[in-house]
Amino acid sequence: MFQSGNTLTGVDLLKLAFGLVVFPLQVMVRMGLFVTRTCSSLDWILLGVLLLPATGIADSASAQCEIELDAPEAQIQRLPCTFSQRQGYVSILVGDTGAYTLSPVGDAPGNYLDAESKPVYRQAGLGSAGLIFRFSDRVIRVMWLIEGE
Repeated sequence: MFQSGNTLTGVDLLKLAFGLVVFPLQVMVRMGLFVTRTCSSLDWILLGVLLLPATGIADSASAQCEIELDAPEAQIQRLPCTFSQRQGYVSILVGDTGAYTLSPVGDAPGNYLDAESKPVYRQAGLGSAGLIFRFSDRVIRVMWLIEGE
């Protein structure tokens, strides 16, 4: 198709690009027809399971965290943070100061254990603006960042 020493023209590039797209599609269609004729129901189920997207994908969001220690005259710290949740497990990464990892416990939603196996409770109160987590020695309010503010 192409001879050495010649430069590719626009038409040649189009033919090459078209071939790179069409040929794999032809192979997939032919394989699909072959699979349709020869596969049992169990094969289709296995194929479907293999083609499912990964289910362990985490949801993450940038947020502003307020950390209030349970101490007299404690200052409230406001720091940027990242909130992540995956299959019930929660991670709160607070600036450069630290991370909080919470594991779900029991059947009731909002009950967690921290890294030291101490109970943590998610509370209502911020509505759609964020989440509140009550630890044994502090409260962390995770407030979602809204674009334009």
